[in-house]
Amino acid sequence: MKNTVKKLSAIIAMALCCIMLFSVTSMAQDDREGYWECIEVRHQTYDYNEELTDKNYWSNSKSGSAGTGTFSSTYVGPDEKDDYDPRPKNGESAMVQGSVSTPPKYIDGGKTVQLKVDLSISSTKQHFWDFDGDAFVRFDEVDVEMSHRTYGAIDFTAKDSDGEDLNLSVWLYAPTNWRSTEYGNNPKVNAEVSAQAPYSSEEGDKISIYTSVGMGSMSSRTEYVYLWHNEGKAPAENETRDSKGSPLTWMVPGGILIGGGGYMVNRARRKKKNKSGDRTHNPEVIKYKRDKLRKEAKKGNKYADRLAGEYNEMLKSVEWNNGKLGFDKEEKFEKLNKLYKKFMRGEVGWEEEAPDELGKLETETSVRKVSAEPEPLETDHKKGYCRYL
Repeated sequence: MKNTVKKLSAIIAMALCCIMLFSVTSMAQDDREGYWECIEVRHQTYDYNEELTDKNYWSNSKSGSAGTGTFSSTYVGPDEKDDYDPRPKNGESAMVQGSVSTPPKYIDGGKTVQLKVDLSISSTKQHFWDFDGDAFVRFDEVDVEMSHRTYGAIDFTAKDSDGEDLNLSVWLYAPTNWRSTEYGNNPKVNAEVSAQAPYSSEEGDKISIYTSVGMGSMSSRTEYVYLWHNEGKAPAENETRDSKGSPLTWMVPGGILIGGGGYMVNRARRKKKNKSGDRTHNPEVIKYKRDKLRKEAKKGNKYADRLAGEYNEMLKSVEWNNGKLGFDKEEKFEKLNKLYKKFMRGEVGWEEEAPDELGKLETETSVRKVSAEPEPLETDHKKGYCRYL
């Protein structure tokens, strides 16, 4: 009986200690001060494939202002008669419109920030081509290049009806594409996304909130630059405070974001996921690169043909995995993109005896033999938002 009483007393004492420790920790978290102040707003519209677009086949337009973007893409090439498979028709076009609400001027460290995202897509005379658009919102370092992100970026997210992260994308499959009936279209997204603002460790540190809407290779991105103040809470919107910034050092619950963007926590570093804002994984971008290479392959460049075959394998992986690369293909895809850039700059693959960097890549991460013949159902002289056949 005495032993039972002692054990019970010990359990109660331990429980009380845990409660007190949790309370003290919570109070310490709540007592932390510091807030972010928006000191600058930057906006940019951009098309990273503009110079490579074949104007004989595609007419693209883009416009935007802070938090908004409007894009259109029209196939202006010739009609092709449908035979055993659907073919492009002149005048097929689509428009993507999007907006992201303006973030607060002042944000307390640790506060959850909510923003509204509206995105829609519509089409005219759509027959052969698929079209899509997307959006993203994130905390990240200041001055991150367009279409890039650092490892320590914090994405704004929302949940769908199944409790999964909502995909901030819209798309319209062509009516002749079997996916339009198998998977359906998603012409509109209206959502409230949120993320917890990080704390900083030093007066004058900076971060940015990036909002973006896009279509294919076109983007309208707004960067809201924030300055950290160590003392006090976020003032009313009509108050101001001037200061100077310094290199980025963030503190966030569960870890620290350091200058290079790395996220340090007391557990193993997680592999970077393919987020919706990462356009290099966009099927339309992969298709465009593949078709661009096939045009060169038609001229007799065997190196371009092999590269096109590799991109075709990546495209199959993305479409099979619902828009994501297979886990075993991430490293290969990164190396493949580097080879593509080298090829387009004329550094490899144009001379008769090219250094076989691609051969090393093929044997290093893939055992599948690449076909030397282009796929028979794919046209090779157009650039756009095409469908994998």
